[in-house]
Amino acid sequence: MTVLDRYVLLRHTLTEKKGLIIKDAARDEADKYDSTFEVLQKGDKCERRFEVGDNVLLARHVSFQAVKVIDPSRKKTIAEVIIYEDDIIAIDDKPVDADQIIESALKTN
Repeated sequence: MTVLDRYVLLRHTLTEKKGLIIKDAARDEADKYDSTFEVLQKGDKCERRFEVGDNVLLARHVSFQAVKVIDPSRKKTIAEVIIYEDDIIAIDDKPVDADQIIESALKTN
């Protein structure tokens, strides 16, 4: 797949949260998962300052132009999505691995 113009191909990973106390019986399905977006490819006319491999944050209401599910499972789902470059609002310079945080917390207790 090759993205064109000002579109960006992202890997969207949803991972089930571990060791989380969910209040109000998980009002929203999104509360049960950690979500990350990694840039896989930039269109030839992209002007924004992010690079392939960057983890990015997206605007609240993003319109996915195309979705291709790569690995669906109960604990983790990986999909490739195409978005317009203006929907990227930040680069996550220090992405947090929730599994490492939980393991570290369990070791100290």
